[in-house]
Amino acid sequence: MADGSNNVCHIEAVMGSSGGGKSHYVKGKIKKAKPKRLVVWDAREEYGDLATPVYSLKAVLEKLRSGKPVRIAYRPPGVVEEKKLRELFAALCRIVFAAGHLTFVAEELSDVTSPSYAPGAWRKISTQGRHKGMTVYGLSQRPASIDKHFLGNATSVRTHRLNYHNDRVALSRFLDVPLADVSALAGYHWLQRDMNTRELTHG
Repeated sequence: MADGSNNVCHIEAVMGSSGGGKSHYVKGKIKKAKPKRLVVWDAREEYGDLATPVYSLKAVLEKLRSGKPVRIAYRPPGVVEEKKLRELFAALCRIVFAAGHLTFVAEELSDVTSPSYAPGAWRKISTQGRHKGMTVYGLSQRPASIDKHFLGNATSVRTHRLNYHNDRVALSRFLDVPLADVSALAGYHWLQRDMNTRELTHG
């Protein structure tokens, strides 16, 4: 199935410290694919160049229901407590999963998930999103601090430079590579494994 672009639907985990190139990589993928329907969880306001910022979940719902091509970046209120931020992310995930057939970008998952917690709708996106015609990119600076079910269900896992030891350990395990290989990443270097074919690439 496809998400309205020419890409086969997949779920991709993209990890890396700030400034390591992960958002640049995802933006490049989106520019190339040109999805007709794009929704971004844009709490850090990084996707205004690719999608129209919206500030209410009602607006997201209305735009997706219109049936027209749509590219929107949902931006939650700037200062909210962690519980409220998680509730807003959960609500967006419910809308996105129900809509299906789109590309969904979730920036900085460590803000809204943890190793032992993720909203039910995010879990559904992780496990069933491909069957709903979705292409999903989940990004985080701190992979050791995010929902492990997402990493476990990703069809591709990519990491750029990581600053914390625990994060490097977590990614070396998921990528099934020596810790030294992950620790050696610097600048804009990266490692990526296709979890279906097990092919490992780097650059």
